[in-house]
Amino acid sequence: MIKFDVKNELLVLSYQADQGHAWPIDEFKRDKNYIVTLKKTFSFVKEDLYLLHNENLSDFDLDNPVEFILGRLKGEYFQIQGKILGINNSVFIHQEVLISNKFFTATRNISIFQKISKLVPEDIYIGGNRANSIPYLDFMRLIKGFPNTYEIDRYANARLSVVLRDYFESVVDYEKKYNRYMNKKISIKVSFRQACMKSLQGVC
Repeated sequence: MIKFDVKNELLVLSYQADQGHAWPIDEFKRDKNYIVTLKKTFSFVKEDLYLLHNENLSDFDLDNPVEFILGRLKGEYFQIQGKILGINNSVFIHQEVLISNKFFTATRNISIFQKISKLVPEDIYIGGNRANSIPYLDFMRLIKGFPNTYEIDRYANARLSVVLRDYFESVVDYEKKYNRYMNKKISIKVSFRQACMKSLQGVC
């Protein structure tokens, strides 16, 4: 389980697992250059550990969560260095934004910011009033736009059926099923947006 908290102007990621979560500490003890990767999204080195006072690895209480420094407060934004997210640009999240795991990881441990960084070769700002910052609500809509497991499976089946139907007559036409599903999904979104525009508030 991964949680986020703010401690001493630091954005801290807390990692804990029922089946044992002290393995990062053990790995750091064996190799000071070891890189811990969580959920195929976060990469931390030993120096990223959040240790209280003069605590060292030998004194670490294995019953406690393992905490890493994810970001540092710079003005009104927490700066997350790109190397932690496996990208070249930094991510800045406004201090008033309530951060959760869905900010970073989509279905099947797809890294959201790795996908975004392939399209945006500059620092990414979320929330606040800074120019070019992605508003919080727009970012949440972006997250919801990531395909879920059901959509991914349908797409994979559609791609396979396109190839296999050239060799087998009995192949189910999953391409048609996938297109019908996506058209229906788009239609629902458009209808919902139109309904919102007609509402008194005009806000979805």
